Amino acid sequence: ETMPVIERELGAFGFGPDQDYQAYMFLNSLTQGYYSARIRSLLAKRLESDDPHVAESAASMMGKRGGAEDRTLLEKRLRRWRDTWQGRESSASGNENRLESQLVSALTRATAWKLSSAELESLRQGCLTEMCRASIPKQ
Repeated sequence: ETMPVIERELGAFGFGPDQDYQAYMFLNSLTQGYYSARIRSLLAKRLESDDPHVAESAASMMGKRGGAEDRTLLEKRLRRWRDTWQGRESSASGNENRLESQLVSALTRATAWKLSSAELESLRQGCLTEMCRASIPKQ
């Protein structure tokens, strides 16, 4: 099984901004040709990170390459973000604001599912930031 090797290599990168780019490049290359339940589990852990860079990159890969199961994980993380920042979104950093937008983009541009017009409008209505609203395709 290669997952312990992959997890060990990712652990060597850490989760800091400098190391996350290396982890992103590694995972991005890996998921282009291989996406399994174990990869989903690894990305799900990264999606739950409090570091917006880490969560943002996981969201992007899950939207591009994940299956229908990833939609639920992305929606859950978006709810968590909104619950955390509701009413105080103006104090969120640019990185935090970008995370909301990236989560929404992953949901709206996914390859494994398509959102209905009503779902898109619901996402738009839930946006706390203008960046998020702008990331939702017009119907």
